[in-house]
Amino acid sequence: MRACCGAATRINRRELHRWAGIPGLIIDGLYRACAELDHSLVLAAVTAHRGGAEGMRALLADHCEGLVLVDPAISEAELSRAEKRVRTVVVCRTTAAEGVDEVRSRDDVGITVLVDHLVATGRRRIVYLDGGGESASAARVAAYRTAMTAHGLGELVRVIPGGADEDAGARGAGVLVEEPEPPQALVCFNDHAAVGALMELRRRGVRVPQDVAVCGYDGIPVTASAAFSLTTVRQDAALIAEVAVRTLLARVHRGSDREAAPKLPDDVVREARPQGGWAYLVTPALVVRGSTA
Repeated sequence: MRACCGAATRINRRELHRWAGIPGLIIDGLYRACAELDHSLVLAAVTAHRGGAEGMRALLADHCEGLVLVDPAISEAELSRAEKRVRTVVVCRTTAAEGVDEVRSRDDVGITVLVDHLVATGRRRIVYLDGGGESASAARVAAYRTAMTAHGLGELVRVIPGGADEDAGARGAGVLVEEPEPPQALVCFNDHAAVGALMELRRRGVRVPQDVAVCGYDGIPVTASAAFSLTTVRQDAALIAEVAVRTLLARVHRGSDREAAPKLPDDVVREARPQGGWAYLVTPALVVRGSTA
């Protein structure tokens, strides 16, 4: 009999159009990874009217052997309760919950290579558009500050409020172009914000990349279109999904032994978490396109 894995992911009304983005790519990868490993996948969405706890209860009612939670908007206490019932892996976020495994990109590497690229093109006034309340925001801001300081540009560090959608990017770009000395480059929290910023700059007659370079993060498919040609950092969604499934199945079938590890590519870093369990870190890749060239 094929075993069953459950996956829950966060989605709200404003994010419905974003399923071509990272959450959708990861879910597609989870389905493929489960099929390749002869397991089935049950999906539960978490919406504005359906909380994470409800999604997890539905998965447990389907007798899932384990849970994969994609960027879950649930509390540490709820994660801890889930882990006590079934093996649990969280994707694209960190957690302080005990015993839970994490699978995520190395945001420190991704933001660093973006800043390195911009500095190599001669830009120094590089502004970062924050992701607001998104789970990866703090890590990416910290990486930006560190990368700028490493280039001797610590005094030019500037983080402006933003968010994870196109409107946030447009607002941020609108604020910057009104200033006497706009930045030479704008690094956005994700690709959606970067697309919004790019369109707003064009609307105001600002040349990209000649006047302001724009970078995103995630590597969603739309960034490659000729309409945007957006420089970004591509997260390997398929590999993240595969690592999540292999990690979960290793825990389900081998118990809670900290030394039990799935077979993974050599470039996936495994680090022990102080709270128990492991963090599996996947290295993203810089993709240079016309918005910075």
